[in-house]
Amino acid sequence: MNANQIINMIVRQVMRRLVNSGVNKGFDMAARVGRKANQPSPRQDDSDAGHGNSNNRG
Repeated sequence: MNANQIINMIVRQVMRRLVNSGVNKGFDMAARVGRKANQPSPRQDDSDAGHGNSNNRG
């Protein structure tokens, strides 16, 4: 391997990590749109699912 191939390999690895972290942060921000600041995520909100309390009409 010559120096150019090694440099290209390292640059590709760094760019892959940067792009992946940016995509993950973008999806996290998009998932938070429309939710209040202290409202739990949908995964945490299903704690009482299946107990019949979700449709309480009185």
